[in-house]
Amino acid sequence: MNRARITEQSEQQIKSAASSIAAAYRELKKLGSKGEAGAVLDLYEKVKTQQFAIAFCGHFSAGKSSMINELIGENILPSSPIPTSANVVKVQNGTPSAKILLRNKGIVSVDPPIDVSEIKKWAKNGEEIESIEINVDRTILPDRIAIYDTPGIDSTDDAHKVATESALHMADVVFYIMDYNHVLSQLNFTFIRLLKEQGKKLYLIVNQIDKHNEKEITFREFTDKIKSGFKSWDIEPEEIFFTTIMDRSHSGNQLQEIKTLFQKFYLAKEEWIQENAFSETERLIRKTVQTCLDLDEDRNREAFETAEGEDENASEQKAVHFLGKMETLEKDVVQKKADAAKRFKDILDNAILMPFQTRELAKNYIESRQDSFKVGVLFASKKTEAERNVRLHAFYESVQENIKTQINWHLKDYFHAHSAVMKEEPVLSLERLAALIKPGASLNGNYVLQYCNDVVEDIKRTFMSHYRPELDQITIETEKNAQAEIQQYKVLISEQENILAALRKTKEVRQKWISTESMLLDALYSEQNHAVAMEEADLVLAAQEAEVSKLTVEDLKKNANSSEETEILDNVPNGETAVNRAKTGGPSRLEDEAEKLESAAAILSRLELMKNRSDDMKRFSERLLNRDFTVSLFGAFSAGKSSFANALIGEELLPVSPNPTTATINRIVPPDQEHQHGTALIYFKKEQDLLDEINLSLSHFGKKAGNILEAIQAAGQIDSRKSSDKLRPHLQFLMAVHRGFSAIEKQMGTEMSISAAEFKAFVADEEKACFTESVSVYYDCALTKMGVTLVDTPGADSINARHTNVAFEFIKKSDAILYVTYYNHAFSAADREFLIQLGRVKDTFELDKMFFVINASDLAKDSEELIDVVEHVGDNLRRFGIRHPKLYPMSSYFSLLGQKPTGELSQEERNRLGSKYQELQGQELLQRTGFLPFMNAFMSFLKEDLADVLVNSAINQFQQSKFMLERLIDEAASSQKDRERKSQELKNTCTNMLQTMEGYSLQQKEELLQKEINELLFYVKQRVMLRFTEFFNEAFNSSVITGSVKEQKNALHESWKELHQRIQFDLHQESRATILRVEKYILYLLSEMHEEMDQALKRFNGPEYHMGKEDIQFKSLEIETKLHEAEGKETILKEFKNARHFFEEGGKKNIMEKMYTMMENPVQTFVDDSAGVFYTYYLSSFNDSVHSEISRRKGDAVLYYEGLLKALETPGLLETMKKSLLELNQL
Repeated sequence: MNRARITEQSEQQIKSAASSIAAAYRELKKLGSKGEAGAVLDLYEKVKTQQFAIAFCGHFSAGKSSMINELIGENILPSSPIPTSANVVKVQNGTPSAKILLRNKGIVSVDPPIDVSEIKKWAKNGEEIESIEINVDRTILPDRIAIYDTPGIDSTDDAHKVATESALHMADVVFYIMDYNHVLSQLNFTFIRLLKEQGKKLYLIVNQIDKHNEKEITFREFTDKIKSGFKSWDIEPEEIFFTTIMDRSHSGNQLQEIKTLFQKFYLAKEEWIQENAFSETERLIRKTVQTCLDLDEDRNREAFETAEGEDENASEQKAVHFLGKMETLEKDVVQKKADAAKRFKDILDNAILMPFQTRELAKNYIESRQDSFKVGVLFASKKTEAERNVRLHAFYESVQENIKTQINWHLKDYFHAHSAVMKEEPVLSLERLAALIKPGASLNGNYVLQYCNDVVEDIKRTFMSHYRPELDQITIETEKNAQAEIQQYKVLISEQENILAALRKTKEVRQKWISTESMLLDALYSEQNHAVAMEEADLVLAAQEAEVSKLTVEDLKKNANSSEETEILDNVPNGETAVNRAKTGGPSRLEDEAEKLESAAAILSRLELMKNRSDDMKRFSERLLNRDFTVSLFGAFSAGKSSFANALIGEELLPVSPNPTTATINRIVPPDQEHQHGTALIYFKKEQDLLDEINLSLSHFGKKAGNILEAIQAAGQIDSRKSSDKLRPHLQFLMAVHRGFSAIEKQMGTEMSISAAEFKAFVADEEKACFTESVSVYYDCALTKMGVTLVDTPGADSINARHTNVAFEFIKKSDAILYVTYYNHAFSAADREFLIQLGRVKDTFELDKMFFVINASDLAKDSEELIDVVEHVGDNLRRFGIRHPKLYPMSSYFSLLGQKPTGELSQEERNRLGSKYQELQGQELLQRTGFLPFMNAFMSFLKEDLADVLVNSAINQFQQSKFMLERLIDEAASSQKDRERKSQELKNTCTNMLQTMEGYSLQQKEELLQKEINELLFYVKQRVMLRFTEFFNEAFNSSVITGSVKEQKNALHESWKELHQRIQFDLHQESRATILRVEKYILYLLSEMHEEMDQALKRFNGPEYHMGKEDIQFKSLEIETKLHEAEGKETILKEFKNARHFFEEGGKKNIMEKMYTMMENPVQTFVDDSAGVFYTYYLSSFNDSVHSEISRRKGDAVLYYEGLLKALETPGLLETMKKSLLELNQL
């Protein structure tokens, strides 16, 4: 087949594909789906132009722009370790030029030459500029190839936006680039999963592998760990590449493989363009249909909620079953009523009331009623009447007994069976029996039977009439009971009818959209020629082009200049300024004052009167010389904390890994008599602490364990496939616990001594580290020789909730805080919260003890880029409330190498040093790495700034001792007569002075303390509620609320939990900051108290008293107050319709405003509860401090006056005291 024929076929295929996509566009447009229809229109144009698109995504610091520049062989895109691109940049073949597409539909054409610095500025303007198109010569980029540089991501919310809003629908292939130090992060997993869900051909690039240190982990182990990490997350990309642009000769560098892959793309582009266009259009169709279905579900919400979890066949069967039951019940009630009446009648009818004996008695009575019946001769009439009555009574008693046994007993059972009360039976009278005998009746067998029948029938009528109301009530109750049951069945039948109606409605709605989807897919995949649809699509494209307003570069610059604000940073230290700030040379002030105090103590020790003062000064001198410092190290995972600590120590002591490890607390402490250099103590977690941590992680999976064995078992039963990206850290912790427990079980709650070399496994090996509470390594180095204990704390993003309390204690008690951030690593949400907390408490410290280190500064291309990064970090710190941060860019890695003797360096290390710093060595090298500027400032702080407080105390002690000695000399110089008078005066003065101290009232100070606590906590609520919108947006974000409407609603409840947790966390953090503010205020009250007391005691001319603030320590209140659940949240959450309505149609704003109002009461309750706890706790602390200080003051006063009295009593010491004073003045 000739070339022309092939070209003709290819053009026909392209036209056919474009025709099909145009048809899909037209149908989508009819549905009113602007976003998805617009994306399909983009794909239509893409198929027509046959442009193959390659998209680059990734963390802003991963080197996307540099990689693109490398692959196209031209430095076109701006690259920087800080965020530069807030919009999509498209590079394509064409006449060299650029187009800037504005969000207001304007367009700016930029003619060559293109100013890269200007593009860099425009790329940062994401609010006004939607995208930038750069056309390059075909020698740089082949014809019909486009490369997209998407905005860098540094949060899961960014990830979702980039995945959905940055033209990724146009990409035939996606490359996701990751920084070597931040590969296995949740952010990466979340974004990559989003890309895979979109069905993209995905390639992963682990960039900047020149950072790899073979000593830390072999490159093979590193790559294997990365690949297995992604596999554990069920992520299978087309391929994973490992690259570096900085070190092209690196043995693991796969840059060439990527370039070769680009050539394959070009050869197969036509097939891939069509394949991607159809699959992407199909995805957009399904997304549109799902959105329409969601909206329809919302319109028919009641039907869908009713039908949820129901089955049509089962509902029909239930309805038939309930109907049958109801009909049977209706028949039963008729039968029951008839049975009830018949049963009563049967009791009467079956009653044997006239057995033989009774009939005989009846016969006798009838006989007595005959006219011929007479008894006796004398008084015959009376005797006859008496006999007649006897016979009547006998007959009556017999009938009554028969009624009792034949009727009454059975009626009791009858009424009981019908749950009715049997009223008192009817009374049968003697007169009635007599009246039933017919006049003139003769005695014969027939009449006796007739009479007995008449009596029986009369009794039946009487009973029937007597119990008629009860019988009627039984009938009513029978029907009533039956009707209640019948009504229940009617309700059940109605429910099933409603369910069936709902099922039919949902089936109808779903079928409608299934049919719509089928119709849309038919339009897409039909082989018809949709010429009309193509014409319509072409007209829309032309209209869009016509709508664009043309602007000039000058217009764009003018707009940018009018809105841009530049903040001048006032504290960005570089190497030179940091060195200038350091105070170097000679012994420290602490050492000077310690020596001075020791000399003074020796001088005063010769005087028995000054023995106590001498001992105090000697102890304080020793304290100055043996001063210990606690320095805490903070930073997020992979910020390089461990490598920075190693640089401070001067050796590779702490394990360094580019992968995250479970958080433990590592202390580097000076060796002592019990622990030699190189010894490590491992402190294992207590069983209850471990159980609490496991239960915290289990709670995210709906589980809880009662004991440690149950917890370990539950940890191994979590289905990793059902775990969300957010829960991965908890899942990994649980898996490590499950795998490692058997080996550690017997060591829980104990400590173990090992060598420094062995301890690394308890930090780096997750299956051991998760059981390790802390590690203390006793190590002899320059830092520990100064008395410094270096604490390497858990990362700010640790999942261990207890670490928040631990971090607070370290922040409070540390002499210095070092926060390490990575050169090209943005602050995560966890970093942000920690830094905000530092900002909250910074002003409560007497000295600014915080140092911020920007690690890996060797990654800077030049000094200009380094300044940009320092400004960027400083800007962020100020945003978090940390004013005037002390910033130090530094390369920990090269700083450590620079401290090693050249002979101890490996060939690789020598090569790296030579490549980066050429021939620099020693102090000059360490100056360039940033190590010396930092260390000079840091050591100056430890030796000088921190010393000021102690030095002032030392000076006060010295001055007080001189003052006392001068008084002693004055008293000893008195005459005998004066000494006697003064002795009594001193005793009286001492007594009066002590009484004045004891009478000091604390009421006003206590009231001020309560007022301060209330005011501080009032502002806690204000600040927390000011952040409500921020917390809400983070919890209720579009990357979480996804899937079907049902899944969205489930996610909504999870988002609510997260919001509640964020608010509670912030309340706790604010409360912790308030603790420091309250403690600072108590110190102020104590200072004020001492000033007032000084004023009150001035008249006694007593000793000067110095309050040693450094000796006043408070045991901080532990925050245990909980944020109560808010009432009404379910009602508010029910207002959620679907994700589209929530995010695009105002639903989010409505729910957020109502939740804000709802949360005010629980937050206020938290603050109110806290106020009481705070006041009770700190009132006690304040009173204890006051009583302790007054006690010390009284003790000093007593010693002072005792010394004066002794001086009066021993005037012979005068010359010795004068000599001692002279020696003190000479110090």
